[in-house]
Amino acid sequence: MEGVLKVIASTRAAIGCIQAKLDAPDPQTAQWERQAWVEEVKALQRQLAELLMMENRLAGASAAGATVPAADTSREYIRQCITPVEVFNTAQLHDALLAPLGCALPVNSPQRFVLVQGDASLGAKLASVQEEAEVGTAHMFRDWVSVAITHQFALFSFFVADAIINIFARYFPELRISIDCDIVDRSGGARLRPDLLCRVCNALLFKGEHKADRSQFDAAVNELRAKMAKPWDPELQPGVPLPFMLAYAAAGSLLQFFAIETSAASGDVQVVPISPKYDLTLPAHRVEALHATCNVFRILRHTALAIPAIDLGLGQRLVARDGDGRIVRFIHKRIPEFRARHEGAGINDLAQLEAAYEATAGQPGVIQVYTGGSDGGPRLDACGDYIVHLSPVGRPNHGAPSAELERKAAVRAVLEALAALHAKGLVHRDVRWPNLIRTARGAWLLIDLEHVGDAGRSCPPALPLCHAPGMLEAGSIFTTASDLVMVAQQLLSGAPGPLVDELRQQLQARSLTAVEALQHAWFSHPP
Repeated sequence: MEGVLKVIASTRAAIGCIQAKLDAPDPQTAQWERQAWVEEVKALQRQLAELLMMENRLAGASAAGATVPAADTSREYIRQCITPVEVFNTAQLHDALLAPLGCALPVNSPQRFVLVQGDASLGAKLASVQEEAEVGTAHMFRDWVSVAITHQFALFSFFVADAIINIFARYFPELRISIDCDIVDRSGGARLRPDLLCRVCNALLFKGEHKADRSQFDAAVNELRAKMAKPWDPELQPGVPLPFMLAYAAAGSLLQFFAIETSAASGDVQVVPISPKYDLTLPAHRVEALHATCNVFRILRHTALAIPAIDLGLGQRLVARDGDGRIVRFIHKRIPEFRARHEGAGINDLAQLEAAYEATAGQPGVIQVYTGGSDGGPRLDACGDYIVHLSPVGRPNHGAPSAELERKAAVRAVLEALAALHAKGLVHRDVRWPNLIRTARGAWLLIDLEHVGDAGRSCPPALPLCHAPGMLEAGSIFTTASDLVMVAQQLLSGAPGPLVDELRQQLQARSLTAVEALQHAWFSHPP
């Protein structure tokens, strides 16, 4: 027991040390290093939670004079506790969060005795083995609840924002729960993205905002209204009514739950409180907040049954080989350490990317820089990370469409985009089906301009598609015609018919420009 307590103390100290560096970031610290600190804090928090649960388990076993049995029925207990609850409108949510769970939260007997002695109303919310025999074998869930409602209130947001979602994700795989937690992110994207995002079946149904001090509670509530107040992009689900979103605001030891509704007519966002404001320094409030959190997920279990198929979740991280992006009202794309990854690797520089987006501005067949009130870039931030905001958001694409008309539309869009780039002496160098998206209105767009370069130059090893057979010209030079060879090999391969065969052969023979290819008879010939 003494050894466990020493490790708990050292783990707390390590978390505090890293958190201090994150709270006062050095502008010279690279984004990847800050992200590594974030991941380290999360890992230490998980370790601390496990240690606290172990401390709780050892203390209980010592008091009982026996060891804990190996069998664990937490899965069955959790699924019985978190039964689905149907709520028709936000007016019913307040009562729904206070409603009894499928079974009471499991705790050890001494803890229940102390809590109920302090507040008799907690008796219906908590159960020990004396009230429900199943508590005796639900070891993991009982330990987790016991730790969450002890004096460790500073960790409560962690239990809400990470541990509880991971537990429910484990025991409710049908919900496809995913979580992004950016409580300590100081990047530009955090101005647009909530601190916590929880997607259920790819719909953003639960989110949270965190502030360090109690005095910042109102600011956390305001950010719930300002950041991503819709479960999905309505343009990608036309005609499907938006459900309400559940959320919480946390500031210091204060926590409160809210419902967020967006008016279909006006687009106005309403943030409605659906719980009391909990003060987590008070044991009774910790129990009530945890009880409300479990009811939130009972509601999410039912809401998930009516969610349409969603390809792109708002706030979802899109990982590419040289960077990542997040979906908000647009794609927030980031390439860490751009100068090392791109300039150092001989791919391109910021001036070339600025020229590429300028050359294709207003072109219908290519992704655009978003200019709706954000610093859309392309630009480098203070840490040297490349940032660009892109719109519109479209459905990802992984292969050729089965319909010939759709393939024609996609190839036409690519040729229009390439014609604009080629007119400015630029080449795309990465034309393939995964680099096309399809918007809600059915338009095809070429994306990933971050691999452009000057025409007539050698192609770096970092772009392997450039080095496919027949792609480069003499001297390993990549030209505008090389882009069109990519169109032939990547987009026209497998397409049947004599006209498309002719177009493919002409592009591979480098006998057409992008403008000339757009005039080919294949595009106007009926399928």
